Amino acid sequence: MSAAEVNVHHIKVPRVAKKQLDNIIYWTAKKEYPFEEKDFIFDFELQGEIVDQGIPKYSVMVYSAPIAEVEKVRILFSEIGIPLTGITIAPFAIQNIFRKKWMPANEGTVASLYIGNDFSRIDILSGENLEMIRGIKTGITSMMEAIADTFNESGGGLRLGKEEARKILFSIASDSDKLKETDAGFGLAKEKIFDMALPALERLVRQIERTLEYYTSTSGLEKVEKIYISSAMNIYEPIINYISEQLGVKTEVFDPFARQVAFPAVDSLNLSERMSFVPALGLSLSDNFRTPNVIFTYQQKKRELYVKRFNRGILAAFIIALIICFTTLIFQGLEAKLLNGKLEKLEKGISSYNPLLTTEKIEKMATEVAMKRQIRGVYAERYVNVAVIGEISDLTPANIRLISLKITATVPVKDKVEKAPKDANDGIILEGLVSGERAMLDSSLAQYVMKLENSPMLRQITIGKSSIVKFRKSEVLQFTLNAKVG
Repeated sequence: MSAAEVNVHHIKVPRVAKKQLDNIIYWTAKKEYPFEEKDFIFDFELQGEIVDQGIPKYSVMVYSAPIAEVEKVRILFSEIGIPLTGITIAPFAIQNIFRKKWMPANEGTVASLYIGNDFSRIDILSGENLEMIRGIKTGITSMMEAIADTFNESGGGLRLGKEEARKILFSIASDSDKLKETDAGFGLAKEKIFDMALPALERLVRQIERTLEYYTSTSGLEKVEKIYISSAMNIYEPIINYISEQLGVKTEVFDPFARQVAFPAVDSLNLSERMSFVPALGLSLSDNFRTPNVIFTYQQKKRELYVKRFNRGILAAFIIALIICFTTLIFQGLEAKLLNGKLEKLEKGISSYNPLLTTEKIEKMATEVAMKRQIRGVYAERYVNVAVIGEISDLTPANIRLISLKITATVPVKDKVEKAPKDANDGIILEGLVSGERAMLDSSLAQYVMKLENSPMLRQITIGKSSIVKFRKSEVLQFTLNAKVG
């Protein structure tokens, strides 16, 4: 949106706790630069710590934009089917170019001067931070008017129109079309055309000079050391030299593409084309945490940071739980392998030993066998839950999310050998959600039940309940299944 609609200022606030910082910045900005909350969007950017008269403070860039203008831009794009993720202004796009090191950000205080058709704009940056924006009403149109006035005053009866004056002015650019014999002003030297536009150019320089003086006197910062110039036309070199001589400041064409040797496509563009791409380049380098965005303010940034931290916490907890589960499974697998090895050795020893059997030996062997069987039952009980969980996990498709899984033992292990009835087995209660198309939810659940019934570890699969519920703005089938292990 237009930079003229946005009020950009800098304030200094005391160093306070983070939870109090937003309020301190808001009320300080509202006191120094009053605005109505119902009419303006307010946002800020923290730009680092400074020392003000020996007191440590935060330097903060604050800005406000009229809600009505923001909505006009949003509605305009919405009507053509493009939902916007951001709205910003050209000075912030220029700031992106310095922050992404497409232009050097270590030259101290610099200015970006844009000479537009009906206006000009000067943006002052300290390092990579935008410090000041100032609009100037003098632009290319003013130079065209100056040329027309000078041409008309010279006599000859020919009155120069706006389009003809534009042709004359643009003819001094190296990559513009030259004047034809039938064009007004044909044969005029570039120096003559420059002299004709000089009154407007002088007004522009005086306004730039007052802006730089005001910035230095009010900010207390270093004066501007270099001015980067861009324009809606190819900058004529004498214009750059004139501005530099009048202001006593180094000037240079604002051409970030010239510093990027990694982009060979730039070689096919002339200077005018490269300058016209500068705003688009700045916008393409935007992100919500580097570029002020009137529809993604500090409140939305704070909310997004909270969500990211919460998600990272959940992910960390999940990773820790996963590591514990894998460690447990590996340990139990190694333990099972060790026991199997011992069992094989014992079986080999028994097969190679053929003593004379007596009643006492048989009774002793029967007792040992019973104890081993009981021990195996204990190990089977210990690992059955892990096996059941693994089996259910393998059988559960992607469109079914399990909310809970409960395994309940009907009879303690130590009593199972002698006291457990034949139909006493561990029970499983599954609760979950089926997502997908509304008409296919019941079918998906039925297929899932069939998969579970085909498992050798599960039997007597029954549906406890199933109902359609709302989940994250869509309908899902919530169900409860009961099953037996065995």
